[in-house]
Amino acid sequence: MTAIRPCISKDLHDGQPWERLLACTRDLPAEAATYWFGFEYKLQDPLPAADLCIGVRLHSLISRHYADRGRAAGADAAAAAFAQALLESERDGSFLSRVIGGAIVEYDISTDLGSRSPGIFLACPEFWDRGKRGHTDPGALCAALAAATGQPECDKQRQSLEMLFNALPSGVRIPFAGAFPGRGSRSVRVLVAGLEADDVPGLLQRVNWPGSISAATAAVSGFRDLAPYITVAIDVGPDGVSPRLGLEMFQSPSLLDRFESSPEVWQRFIDRLVERGLCLPAKAVGLRDTARLQFVADPASGFRARRVINHFKIGLHNDSVEAKAYVAFSTMPATLTPAIRRLFR
Repeated sequence: MTAIRPCISKDLHDGQPWERLLACTRDLPAEAATYWFGFEYKLQDPLPAADLCIGVRLHSLISRHYADRGRAAGADAAAAAFAQALLESERDGSFLSRVIGGAIVEYDISTDLGSRSPGIFLACPEFWDRGKRGHTDPGALCAALAAATGQPECDKQRQSLEMLFNALPSGVRIPFAGAFPGRGSRSVRVLVAGLEADDVPGLLQRVNWPGSISAATAAVSGFRDLAPYITVAIDVGPDGVSPRLGLEMFQSPSLLDRFESSPEVWQRFIDRLVERGLCLPAKAVGLRDTARLQFVADPASGFRARRVINHFKIGLHNDSVEAKAYVAFSTMPATLTPAIRRLFR
C-alpha cells in the first residue's frame, strides 16, 4: 500500500483511516496485488476514509494466503470457514468448485470496523463470460455462502432467494453474491447485472422491492447518458427483499473493458454528483484527480499498477440516498503469463 500512497488523494484517504488500512493489509503478501484490489469511498462523508476490497483468484498466492490464515492457530470461525471454502473450490470435482469461481473480500475499515470478519462475495465460475447467467441455483448459492462465511444455513433465507431468482427476467445474470458475517446480518447481497436504465423499474417490480421505484428510476436516469450499464445490488433476508438497494453504474457492460473507461466521462459524472448534493466538494477534488488514468510503478518489486474509477453506486434505503465511488487497481508483475497479462490489457 505504501507504493500507491502518492497517487491517492488526501482528500479521499488520510490520517487514522489510512493507518487502519495499513494495519489491515500488513500481513498480505506482495503477490496479493497480482489480481486487483480497490477502495470504496462514501462521497457525502467528510472523513477521508475508504473500505477495502481485495479480489481473490483461485489457485493463486492470495488464495493460498487466505487459506493459510484461516488454518493458523487462533483463527476465528469465519476465517477458518473461508479458508476451507477456498480449498474446496480449488479441488477438482468438488461441490464448491461448481459454484465458486473466485471471491472478493470486503473490509469495513472506514469506520474502524476492520477487526470484524470481512464481507465475502462469491463469483460464479464463469463470471468473466457475459454469455453465462452466473449463479442460477439459489440452494447451491446459500450452501456456498454458508460454507464460506461460517454462518449456518437458513431455510427461510433459501426460500427468499428462490423467490428472487424465480422473479428475475431473462437476460440478466448474477456474477456475484455475498454476505457480511461481521455485521451480524443474515442478508445475502445479490448483484444482478445485464441491465440498462430502462430495465430497472421493471426488475424492481418483478422482485417486489419494497422501496420507492420512482426514486430508483430517478437515480439511474439522472446519469444514464454517462454510465448506462447498471448492476442492481439487492439485499435478501429471511423475510424477503430488503428496502436497501444499490444501483451500480458503469460505462461498459464488460468486466474486462472497465479499465478502459473514459476519464472525461467520469469527470462529468463527478460534476453531476456535486450538483445533486451527492458528493462533497472536497471529495470531488480527489475524485477528479483519481479519474485521470494513472500507472504506478515499483521497480523494486516489479509491479506496475493501473488505477481507474471502476464505477459509482447510488444507494437507497428508506428516505436516505448515498453515493459511493469505487476506485480499482489492477497490477501486473513482469512474471505474469501472457494469458493472465491479457486480462490487464
